[in-house]
Amino acid sequence: MGQTILLHGSGGTITRSTDGGASFAAVPSGTDQDLWESVVSGQTILLHGSGGAITRSTDGGASFTAVPSGTDQDLWVSVVDGQTILLYGDGGAITRSTDGGASFAAVLSGTDRALLGSIVDGQTILLHGGGGAITRSTNSGASFAAVLSGTDWDLSSSIVVGQAILLFGGIPFGGGTIIRSTDGGASFTAVLSGTDRYLSSGIVAGQAILLYGDGGEIIRLSDDLSILAAALSLPTGAEGDTALLAFLDGTLPGHIRNAPPVQSLRQSLLDIQTQRRVLNRVHVETQTERERLDRFPYSLLLLGKQREDFASFMAICRGTPDAAIPADGPAEIAADAMTLACLSGWQDQRQSETESWWQTLAVQVPPGILLLFLLSTLAALYRYNLRLAGFHHSRADALELMAMGKTKEDIEQLASIAAVLAADKVIFGKSDDATRQAGELLKAVRGSV
Repeated sequence: MGQTILLHGSGGTITRSTDGGASFAAVPSGTDQDLWESVVSGQTILLHGSGGAITRSTDGGASFTAVPSGTDQDLWVSVVDGQTILLYGDGGAITRSTDGGASFAAVLSGTDRALLGSIVDGQTILLHGGGGAITRSTNSGASFAAVLSGTDWDLSSSIVVGQAILLFGGIPFGGGTIIRSTDGGASFTAVLSGTDRYLSSGIVAGQAILLYGDGGEIIRLSDDLSILAAALSLPTGAEGDTALLAFLDGTLPGHIRNAPPVQSLRQSLLDIQTQRRVLNRVHVETQTERERLDRFPYSLLLLGKQREDFASFMAICRGTPDAAIPADGPAEIAADAMTLACLSGWQDQRQSETESWWQTLAVQVPPGILLLFLLSTLAALYRYNLRLAGFHHSRADALELMAMGKTKEDIEQLASIAAVLAADKVIFGKSDDATRQAGELLKAVRGSV
């Protein structure tokens, strides 16, 4: 602006020199907010800053007029495309002008985090900032939609390499976050940085990208490696574990391979392989046992029933498998652990059933023996009582006959008959002696006649 110099700052202060700085004169700004940044286009000067403050001059800074911004958030950064001016800053605030700054209207950003930087490609505008916030417009800022970043770290810086967009940052004394997009910012994937230091800036050097930050940290990323890391596709199961280990050990550069997150991932893969070998052995043993049972004759219904019970128990214990669960992910590890727990539960149930049979036998047999003993004792008493009753009945019959006035000879014959018919002559022994007792009774009757 030739000899004209304009200075602006705290509390809405503006001072202007038209003689190359030999002298200055204060210029009313129309605001008491801090004025941090400026947008200059010919004689039009736009100053913006804290509390959503905007003030505008159309005469090279000789005078200023406050312009409503539509927000009370701090406005730090600007994007200018002809008459379209976009100001953004704290709390996800965005305000937009289409008339060179004469008027502004707030635009929803889709985030409440601070917006720290921008990337512009035609009508596509990408804003990024604190807490992993990314918002994107495809109509020159008329509207924005939030984009998932996959991180909570601040994304304070950016580099564009061909069709690829790298966003990176962290916070002072921590971070190392790098994410990458190959579709104009519509989606992002993480890129391993190999550091947990804050990355403040970067440059493109040939086919490599150099990022640097706290503690003198310098990270070199090959663009080919970035593409490989983003596009890596792995099969499932043990084959996928082997392929991922090969990638970690043979493809990653040393500074990334030795980073703690990568080493932790590698150890987790080794643990998974160990658990998979154990489960494979259990599977082989179970399959072998099942084949052995299948070779038994079908008439062994007990074994068949046990096999059906085992299959039913495992189906109920493990539940219905989810086909959407990746075979090499944490959910598969949890499913394998569930299978081992179910097998242990089946063994415990079988053992408890065996113990229950012996317990039942121990409880039921003694009462049975006691019952048989009591029945034997009561039967002997019953037989004794029958004999005693028969004895007294026979004597009672003899006494009644004597009372009827029989002669002496009749009484002697009656006594003989009473002795033969007396119940005490009948012995109640074992059941197999009944025939013998009947024969003895016939002999006694025949001899007395």
